Amino acid sequence: MPARERRRPRPRRVRALAGHRLPDRGRHPRLLRRDDRDRQDRRDGPARGHADAAADPGRARGRVRSERARRRSTRRGADPRRRDRGPRPLAGGRAGVHSARAGVPRRPPPPSRARSADRRRGGPRVVIRLGRISYVNLAPVFFRLEAEVDEVQGVPTDLNARLLAGELDLAPISSIEYARNADRLRLLPRLCVSSEGAVDSIQLVAHKPLEQVRRVAVTPESATSVVLTKVLLPEADHVPLGEEADATLLIGDAALKSAFEDPTPHHDLGRLWLERTGLPMVFAVWACPDPPPPGLGELEQALVDSVLTARAEPEQLAYESSERYGYPAGFLARYFEKLRYRFGPRERAGLLTFLELARDVGELDEVPELRFAARAEATV
Repeated sequence: MPARERRRPRPRRVRALAGHRLPDRGRHPRLLRRDDRDRQDRRDGPARGHADAAADPGRARGRVRSERARRRSTRRGADPRRRDRGPRPLAGGRAGVHSARAGVPRRPPPPSRARSADRRRGGPRVVIRLGRISYVNLAPVFFRLEAEVDEVQGVPTDLNARLLAGELDLAPISSIEYARNADRLRLLPRLCVSSEGAVDSIQLVAHKPLEQVRRVAVTPESATSVVLTKVLLPEADHVPLGEEADATLLIGDAALKSAFEDPTPHHDLGRLWLERTGLPMVFAVWACPDPPPPGLGELEQALVDSVLTARAEPEQLAYESSERYGYPAGFLARYFEKLRYRFGPRERAGLLTFLELARDVGELDEVPELRFAARAEATV
């Protein structure tokens, strides 16, 4: 019986236990596992001139991988030593802005950045004289304003006079004052200061029921609030602040403080207006001389962006405003929620309704057409 051939035993597959490694067995370096490759990098680091490879294996691995990336990009035809040094010629001889990757065009910078660069190079600069109401109600508009402006602070009536005298290029002014000078002014189409309901910062402090009020002491700091008081209480006479009266009109920070300190009944004019008309009350509009100054569109966008940032960071806005104006942060957070800065269709309808009623009580000759400095776009 012929002897049976002895079969050669199959090689067994050996699995590595946890914490153990299998030998390389001469495999190609590209087939090495990652840990073996790192070990080889640490071994080859000093031979390649990296004196600190043994002391810092991680740094050596990064350099070796960078070297591999350089070789791969060289094989593709790119020059890895070249940094992005500016525009390269595109096909057809045109120049364009490229990224560090060869042949991949990058978008040019937006026009606003390009203009800023021109200014840094000594080009023409346009600094707009911007008015700012000194009350806390405009804190969101200036929260993160990124624009080069000459800021001028004052109460509303002061800013009204400065804008009409040509001392300001843009300012939030009283709605009634704009209507009285509409032939000389233009409006920003996206911004105003309004509320739909209670606003807290325009209060009528009454010692009698409203239907019995016959004398109102009015503040000299606001024109719109004075006319609004006359619209809501047409039978009452107005006297200067400090004289004996049945009620006192307070606006801005004085109204906010009075709500904390004075137990006398306070009537919010924003709430009274909403109950009568069902519309928002526009207390101030953003106006500029006609013709508008250069750079107005960029500044309007910066103001809108600041409001949007303030809406996205209400806690930070309340904290910073509390540090500056001295009110509790929680109170300011609730106060800012009641204010509106968009100049949308409802706000424009409320403004025109107010101007019509102001005309009816003799505070305005005619209701003007709303003229804007630019085409109305999306609002805040």
